[in-house]
Amino acid sequence: MNKQNFSDQSLNKDMVQDLKLARDFFDAHFVNHEVLYIYKKNNELSHLSVNMQKFNFMHLFGVTYFNANQLYKDLSDKRISKLNMRNLKQKKDGTTRQKLDMAKYLPTLIRQGVCINDKQEFETFTADNIIRSKEKLLAFCLHHEEDKYIPKSLLDLRKNSKKEQQLTPKHPVIYIRKLNNLTKQKTLLYVEHSEVDVINDYIFEDE
Repeated sequence: MNKQNFSDQSLNKDMVQDLKLARDFFDAHFVNHEVLYIYKKNNELSHLSVNMQKFNFMHLFGVTYFNANQLYKDLSDKRISKLNMRNLKQKKDGTTRQKLDMAKYLPTLIRQGVCINDKQEFETFTADNIIRSKEKLLAFCLHHEEDKYIPKSLLDLRKNSKKEQQLTPKHPVIYIRKLNNLTKQKTLLYVEHSEVDVINDYIFEDE
């Protein structure tokens, strides 16, 4: 990561609290998990699986630290007191605060009403797919790598109607499930009950 893009401005306590809130959410549901989204596209079922690692987290929120894995580790409950505030910096362009303000809305990514958007090109990057919350709060941009999707960026849609309108067409998600990569335990996060039979047939065929 190019450190020249970062200022000497450290994060205040509220920003660190939001960063930890985001870390706890991703740790519970995405990091070291495979999160499966099944959605309807042109009246047919399709799917994507999100695979997130610890080092993906730091980039999403526009901060810099010793290294990405160390930040993730130091934000845990056991090590939060050891977090080196002097070395935790925010981006010069002001997006760090905006991204951290989205932390409280992250649970909307695994709830009813989530949609999937196809490939979208923005001014500074391209997203292969996007997971968008029902409330038009945020967009979780993904990069396709082999047979999996990894996190690329978070977009704040609350005050950016131009970006929100750009995210079309949208495909409704009808099933969300996470798989713990270590224990292999599967946890259902959301299902559209009227589509249960169709979903079960689709999962069976895919497996």
